[in-house]
Amino acid sequence: MTAARDTLHRYYDARHDLPTDLSRSVGCVTPVAPLELVLAAGLSPRRLHGNPSRMPVRGDTYMEEEIDGEVRSLFDTFLRGEYAGFPLVLMSRGSEQYLQLYYYLGEVVKWEEVALPPVKIVDVMQTPNWMTGRYVRKRLEEIAATLDDLGRPITQASLKEGIAQVNAMRQALQKLNALRREGRVRGSDMLRMTALFGTIPVPDFLDLARALVAEAGPAETGPRIMLSGVAQDDPALYEALEAEGALVVADDHVQGERVFAHLVDTKADPLDALTEHYQLHAPGLRQTPQKRQDARYLATCREAQIDGDLCVLEDCDDTLGWDWPKRRQALEALGVPSVLLTADNYFQPDTDARTKAIRDLLARVGEGVA
Repeated sequence: MTAARDTLHRYYDARHDLPTDLSRSVGCVTPVAPLELVLAAGLSPRRLHGNPSRMPVRGDTYMEEEIDGEVRSLFDTFLRGEYAGFPLVLMSRGSEQYLQLYYYLGEVVKWEEVALPPVKIVDVMQTPNWMTGRYVRKRLEEIAATLDDLGRPITQASLKEGIAQVNAMRQALQKLNALRREGRVRGSDMLRMTALFGTIPVPDFLDLARALVAEAGPAETGPRIMLSGVAQDDPALYEALEAEGALVVADDHVQGERVFAHLVDTKADPLDALTEHYQLHAPGLRQTPQKRQDARYLATCREAQIDGDLCVLEDCDDTLGWDWPKRRQALEALGVPSVLLTADNYFQPDTDARTKAIRDLLARVGEGVA
């Protein structure tokens, strides 16, 4: 392992560790929270991650198992008081599950004494309508006003600088992703690096990205796989594919390359540019029109020159499974097989079922059977 990869793994393994003093930090649930506004206010964003390796205890007293595993994990961590030191947590409404988490946090204080930080919903609607854009801009203005009070007043200049910093991180991830396409960066490491977006300070992130580019090894070969479906909060599935000789050259989930695929426009009014970005381009579980999302997915498959697709659905999924039949047919027309793995549990995945699905996919790739 190179020095840069070792640093990446250490940062990633410590992603749940929080500094003692959080007074100048803002917790961010999902990478869709507007990091640019946090930085513009002179504050430090800190992305909060679900933890598949820790079963929820207190949280599951209230929350049903039908809720997404990541949301259950985050709720349990809130109830443990681990986020109490934040002066503010921004929670994106990237799906109904996060909205439910917001409601649960508002209700649980009626039932028990628990140290919770102030939580503000980032109510970003993702439909391509003019009125939606006006709504999103108003919500971002409200968040900016809240951050003004916690940090420093947000100005046009400071917001442009915040946008430049976050765009620089996205561009760094794009460079690494290009190396992943070439087989020079592993998919598992790409997921780790994407998880650090908004988790570690911007200068540390950019230094690490440059080091990973500089130390990238020769191209590896193997079946080129797209991993799609449910968000992955750890690299276990990526590593399982890699252990079977595959290269995860692309992914299509809300914690993957969609996080950095689009840059915020630096020529427009900065708040208008942020509005457009979070309304139309930030990753979300369900964005309309669905036809546009399917076209984006297929374009990524073509650009990455994939040999196969592994679509993974969590055991509580009630959304993404509707998309798979149409996408499978579209891939079949390209001669690309897709295998569906259902009922994948966030905390206790069935490793035998994962291995079977992976080997089934790779066998189809090897036989040229779509």
